[in-house]
Amino acid sequence: MRTTKTIALVLAAIMLAAALSACSVNNPNYTVLKVGDMNIGVNAYYNNYNYLAQVYSMYGLYNVSTPEAFKRMQDQVFDNLINNALPVVVAKQNGVTLTAEEEAQVQADFKEQIDQMIAQYASQVDESITDEDAKYAEEEKLFKAALKSSGWNYNTYLKMIEDDVRGAAIGNKYMESLYSGVNVNEQLAAKKAEYAETPAQFYTDYSNAISGSDTVGVLTVPEGYRFCKHILIKKAEEGDTTKNVNQIVEEVKAKLADGEDFDKLVEEYGEDPGMKEEPYKTEGYLISENTLDKYYDGFGIAAISLKNIGDVSNPVETEAGYHFIQYTSDAEVKDTPFEDVKQAITDKLTEDEKVAIYNDCLEKWKEEIKIEKYYDRVSGIK
Repeated sequence: MRTTKTIALVLAAIMLAAALSACSVNNPNYTVLKVGDMNIGVNAYYNNYNYLAQVYSMYGLYNVSTPEAFKRMQDQVFDNLINNALPVVVAKQNGVTLTAEEEAQVQADFKEQIDQMIAQYASQVDESITDEDAKYAEEEKLFKAALKSSGWNYNTYLKMIEDDVRGAAIGNKYMESLYSGVNVNEQLAAKKAEYAETPAQFYTDYSNAISGSDTVGVLTVPEGYRFCKHILIKKAEEGDTTKNVNQIVEEVKAKLADGEDFDKLVEEYGEDPGMKEEPYKTEGYLISENTLDKYYDGFGIAAISLKNIGDVSNPVETEAGYHFIQYTSDAEVKDTPFEDVKQAITDKLTEDEKVAIYNDCLEKWKEEIKIEKYYDRVSGIK
């Protein structure tokens, strides 16, 4: 997964792009969704749409080529916005307010968001300006100018961001009050008994770890598993005439033959975002004969066919692209005592209970609160 800092920077860039792509100079944040008495503007829609589009594109899943596919994407964006808005609407209906300490945190979070947006202009500041305060002032000036050219009043834009941050804090505070009664002691006792009886199946399957459904971690490692890394060169998207995939594959092949560091080439050429995130960046992916179906056809067979640690495959073609696979290490056979993972399991059970409460609340609120979506106002956002 991405780090929180990385996600924040990505979101800052997307939020800024949203502000600068306003479709109406007279009203750069016209309403596209109403949830109760809360109006949600195109800025929030654009942010959410583009974040989802970036995530889907990383995995080759972004597709709005048909009206039906585009409508599904629009509905997902609207659903995300509705799910975020409903706790805020209900919290305000119930008179939830913030303490002085909570408001101070809102102001800190708000400032951080604005600073991240202003920092997007750092590369445009004259290099002769070295004083940090002076550089920030120039970045802020460019930021203000860009907002103005897109129809935004600077103070209005700041207030929108501040209100969004405060609303999220109020909604989160209300949800935490609903979670206060969560108790997982009985479930934990049952899980402890289950773990004692069949530890190899309790949050231990490598299939769970690979699919991402195991949020506690691998507790029991059977024999026959290994770690593998890969350099993925994705196939060119339809209509892309600029990416010469064969040339890139040959470049990587030549550099590997010259003995260049595999991890360095992953960073330089790899297009699988998972390979650049921990723990996979350091360890690689877990794989054995039992988990071949968790990977693209052809990938798993090639990975377990490598004979010695350190061996690298020739390019392996799958539906995703071309993979250079490295046999990184063998997984150590182990069993983890329950007490070592008790807190992690407790946290997961607690989170599962919170998710269930949240989903039940959303279902109830969607029946009680009027929601209006304006598809015609977002038809140009793709």
